[in-house]
Amino acid sequence: MPAEEEEIEFGRIAAAVFGVPLVTLQFITYIMCVIRWFSHDFSFWGGLKELIWIAIPVINFTYVWDWWLNFIGFTIGMIQTL
Repeated sequence: MPAEEEEIEFGRIAAAVFGVPLVTLQFITYIMCVIRWFSHDFSFWGGLKELIWIAIPVINFTYVWDWWLNFIGFTIGMIQTL
C-alpha cells in the first residue's frame, strides 16, 4: 500500500472517529442553545448579543456549559450506582 493511500485511509478513520461525534455534539448544542435562548426574556440588545453568541460554533458550547456539566454529572452518578 503506497504511503499516499495510507494517509487517505488514516484521514477517513480520523474523520469517522473524531468528526462524527464532534458534529453530533455541535448539533445537540445548537438545539440546547436555542431552547435556552427562547426560555429567557431579554431586552433587544441583550437578546441580540446572546443570539450571536449561540450562533458561533464551538463558542456556543460555553453558552450551555452548565447543562453539559449536569448531564455529565448525572451520567457519572448513574454509572457509579451500577
